[in-house]
Amino acid sequence: MKAQTNCLDDLWDALPALKDKAKSGAEAAEERRWIGDDLANDLLEAGVGRILLDQEVGGLGGTLTDWIRLGCELSAADASSGWVSSHWAMAAAVVAANGTDELVSDVFSDPKACVASSNLGKLDFHDEDGGLRISGSWGFASGCLAATYVGGDILLEDADVPGGFRMVSVLAPSTEASVVETWDPVGLAATGSNQIVFEDVLVPKMAIYDWPDSKPVAGRSRGFLGHGVWLISTSVASVHLGLARAAIDAVRKELATKTNRMTGEPAVAKPAAMRALEEAEGLLFSLRAGLDLAADKVWNEGMASGTPSQQARMQLRLAGLTAVHQGTAIVRSVFDVAGASALHRSGRIQRIFRDANCLIHHISSIKDNFELVGRVRHQLDPLSFKI
Repeated sequence: MKAQTNCLDDLWDALPALKDKAKSGAEAAEERRWIGDDLANDLLEAGVGRILLDQEVGGLGGTLTDWIRLGCELSAADASSGWVSSHWAMAAAVVAANGTDELVSDVFSDPKACVASSNLGKLDFHDEDGGLRISGSWGFASGCLAATYVGGDILLEDADVPGGFRMVSVLAPSTEASVVETWDPVGLAATGSNQIVFEDVLVPKMAIYDWPDSKPVAGRSRGFLGHGVWLISTSVASVHLGLARAAIDAVRKELATKTNRMTGEPAVAKPAAMRALEEAEGLLFSLRAGLDLAADKVWNEGMASGTPSQQARMQLRLAGLTAVHQGTAIVRSVFDVAGASALHRSGRIQRIFRDANCLIHHISSIKDNFELVGRVRHQLDPLSFKI
C-alpha cells in the first residue's frame, strides 16, 4: 500500500503559499472557529499530515526537525494552522507506529489521510464481537472537521498490568461519527477543536491499539515515535516558537511605522523597545537551537536502535517544556513595548498574544511536567511514557 503523491521537497516548495493563505485568512478563521475547509485541504494535499510517515506507507519521510520546522513556520503565519498541521502529523505517526497492519493500510490508503483524536472522553462501552461497542464523546479534538479517521483514548480494565488498567486508542472512519461544534476559546480559536461523538459505534479489534504506554509493532522503522507523550509536548513547543517569531516580527513592523514625537526617531529606536526585541531574538534563537539539537538526538538514537535513551528523552522533554513557557514569555515581553495599537482585538499582535496564552494550559506542557523529569533524573521515579 502506497498513497504517496508528493515528496518532502514539494512540501517545502508549497509552504510559502500555504503560510500566506493562513496568515491572510487568520482573522476570518478566528471568527468562524476553524481554519477553513479550503486551507485544510491545501495543507493535507501538500502533505503536512504525512511528514513524519515512512515513504513505504505514503509518507514524506521527514525527520523530527523537519516536523518542528513545519510547525514553527506555519505557526508564525497563523498558530491555529500550525497546531492542527503539527497535530495531524503527530497523530498519523502514532497510528503508523502502533496500529495493526490492517488499520495502517486502511487509514493511509488516502493520500489526504487525517487523524483527529482526544484523551478527554465521556464514554460508555462494552466488548462485542471482537471489538468495542462505544457510545459517548471526546472533547478538544483538534482538526476533527477535516479528519478522515476520528476517535480517542479509553481506559480498559486489565488485571495483567500494574494498577489494573491500560490506556488504548480507538479509531473509526469519520463517516461513522459526528462532530458537535463546541470550540469557543480565547486563543487558538481556529483549530476547530470540537467534540467527536460516537453513537453506538462498533470499533473492531484491528482499530484498537495501546497508547501512550505502548510497544510499537515490530519492524516499524519509526516505531519509537509511537511511545509516550513527548511528541505532543514537542508539537506545542513548535507552535510557541512560531508564535514568538510572529510576535517579534509584528512588533518590529508596528514600531517601525511610528515616530517618537520628541526625537523624530522611529519608535523602534527607543532603548526599552530595542532591548526587549533583541533579548527576545537571542532567547528565541537559543530555544529553537536547543529543541532541534534535542530532537536530532532522539531521532538518531531512535532510528539506530529503536529506543532513544533516557537522557535523550529527558533532554527533548525539557527543551519542549522550556520552549513553551519561554516562548510565551517572549510574546509577553515584546507585547509590553508594542504600544497602544496592540490592544485592537482584531489586530495581529492581539491575536498572537491570545494564542500564546492558550497552549501553556495543555496537559502535556503545564509546569508540573518539569517535576516529572526531575523525579526521573534523581531516580525517584522510573522512566515512563510521561517522559
